Amino acid sequence: VNVITKSGGNEFTGDVFYYYESKGLQASNKHAGDDLQGFKPLPVGFRNADFGFDLGGYLIKDKLWFLVAYDRSNRSSQDRILTGETAGSLATNKSTRDLFAGKLTWRINDSQSLVASFLGDPEKLTGAVKPALGPVDTYTGINKTGGTDLSLRYEVTGTDWFAQAQMSRHRETNSILPEGPGANVVQLTDNTPIDPINNPFGPGSVSGGFGRFDEKDFIRDTFAASFSKVLGPHEFKVGLDFQSDKADTRRGLSGGQSVVKKVNPNDSLRPVYQHFWWTTPDASLPDAPSITFTSKPKHESRAYFAQD
Repeated sequence: VNVITKSGGNEFTGDVFYYYESKGLQASNKHAGDDLQGFKPLPVGFRNADFGFDLGGYLIKDKLWFLVAYDRSNRSSQDRILTGETAGSLATNKSTRDLFAGKLTWRINDSQSLVASFLGDPEKLTGAVKPALGPVDTYTGINKTGGTDLSLRYEVTGTDWFAQAQMSRHRETNSILPEGPGANVVQLTDNTPIDPINNPFGPGSVSGGFGRFDEKDFIRDTFAASFSKVLGPHEFKVGLDFQSDKADTRRGLSGGQSVVKKVNPNDSLRPVYQHFWWTTPDASLPDAPSITFTSKPKHESRAYFAQD
């Protein structure tokens, strides 16, 4: 998919904006609390604000145009925990997101042009980055998403032919990491029936640490070129496309493992504890070491085409 974004021109144009919304600006939710028997926290408040600008124009009239745009998004929310030992307390999160774009268009001459573009949408979320189903250490962390894109496109036009070439790079992160004491504590999920002594909060309650965390970074490089020519009623076109994808991922569990408590069908008084962790390929029980799983896959693809 080739997307043509907004460009500058021989006149200066632009705007500024600000948007704001909060719970106080909305009607009350008549169905709040309908799911009190479930583990889903109850939203009790939020605040969203967006502000930014864009500006387009020229650096050299009829020759070099520019466009820049920026949007800062600040958002926060509060949820009331309905179950577990922290029932009644509030779980909060805050996010900041930067949306930006820029473009330079150079008209080299009547038949040639060069276009450079960049854009991005990095976001950082702190606080309750997981559903708040237990103590604060089980959901407090940092969630980073989004990335940046860079591209450079060259175009040249003849009387009956057209050629273009484009290279681009996309960088992206998608990470959710623990923050605080919960980073080093094993997480326990209790799936046994509710019991005043052994499981007062019912099946699905979570305690201990943060649990699974992921740190993932991606890079995609692409290059594409094509040439088209008209000959009578025919339009011939040839081209090529190259793409390289690289990932750098890290995955682990707080405290080195996670534990699930389940009902023992053979003895109701002795529950079953399932332990889960990543280990080395040649490990054997009972002394299998716990590791943080890492992977750096790479994928390349090439395509060539000719059409009439």
